[in-house]
Amino acid sequence: METPGIVEKLVSNKIMCDLEQVNELTMVSKDPIGYAVYLYFLLKNKIRNVEVENLTDWMNSWVENILVQRNFSKFIDRELASSLFAYFSLKTFGRLSVNVKNDSLEKLFSEYIEEAHFFSNFTLSTLIAVSLADSKDTIQEYPDLLAWIKKQVEEKSIFNDAKNLVFASMLFEKISAEDYLRKVFDYCYDRLLENNIPYYDELYYAYVLWKFRFVKEKNEGIKRIREFTDESLENAKRNMVKEEDESVENIYGADTQKTATKISTSKIYLGVFTDLLNDFSQGTVKVSKEELARKDFPRWVSLGPLISVIIFLSSGGIAWLAFQLNALIKSGLIADPFWSVVGQFVISGLLFVFVMFLLATGSSILWDIVYKRICMPKVIKDNLKSRLKEYVWLEVALPLILGILRIFFGV
Repeated sequence: METPGIVEKLVSNKIMCDLEQVNELTMVSKDPIGYAVYLYFLLKNKIRNVEVENLTDWMNSWVENILVQRNFSKFIDRELASSLFAYFSLKTFGRLSVNVKNDSLEKLFSEYIEEAHFFSNFTLSTLIAVSLADSKDTIQEYPDLLAWIKKQVEEKSIFNDAKNLVFASMLFEKISAEDYLRKVFDYCYDRLLENNIPYYDELYYAYVLWKFRFVKEKNEGIKRIREFTDESLENAKRNMVKEEDESVENIYGADTQKTATKISTSKIYLGVFTDLLNDFSQGTVKVSKEELARKDFPRWVSLGPLISVIIFLSSGGIAWLAFQLNALIKSGLIADPFWSVVGQFVISGLLFVFVMFLLATGSSILWDIVYKRICMPKVIKDNLKSRLKEYVWLEVALPLILGILRIFFGV
């Protein structure tokens, strides 16, 4: 996937545009599930800005309004599920500022559960199950709800709504039900092998396959999963960006004249996109020993530390050569006045840029492979390309060239 950092900005900007509307509690109530899911993924990925802080404050107010004061409207199904999931998110990431008693949650659970589920809705029932998983041993009806959810997973009909794949996998991971987590994963993997995943659901399938790939023994099919995730993120990006006016250059650069479209993209979709993009493109998921030992990526990735050392040594040698050349020019051994002036600037400048290029390359490879534990060649190359452009060209080479032109030609 190309330029992951820019795609991340585009997704973030789309989310921030939504969050700028959260200036009244009534705005949250128009799409409480969407905002609750936003909250979870934004806090999980440690995204901090004014908009997220504002959302955090309002979701605390939402929890107070619904769970404590119980100010339900006729949309009690969405209000209960969203406030419980917001409560779970705030508590999980240490941002809860409302005092919610466990016994009141248990009473709400018992009051609104009907025939072992909530509101005849798998998505809302699963979100509630995730939210109260930490209290499952004290809620008498929780095992019945869990049994109902497992039955629906076995029947597979609920996966016609692909976002249920994400929520079901989150639940089974939370309660350590690895057998059912594997069922969800296998369902996604079988559809992948059958080439039977609708393009508009790709992102949800990719989320489950990538995030829970460890359930496959010996990382079977990891290459195909990685390729599918890459393609899904790329397709999602294409659905979210379009060619725009030149003003975007000022923000993203001349080669990225793209901005978020106004297409109807759900908040759940954007939240899942953010989390998957962060894991996949930035390498935040720890790679298992088995995956590190796989043979489907180039050997240079394994030799990354050695390559970095060689590059660092080479840059030192070139820097020494440049120093010696300058010494020869200054000593008068090269008597030509042209070389004594222009040569000292041009040749030394070019060598300096080349040394900076080598240092940036070595540092980028070392950072990604050794520190970040990224083992995807395309991601490593994309990161290197963006760093070389930003640091070597824009901050070193271009200012140096302009300085030389200014000295000799008054430009």
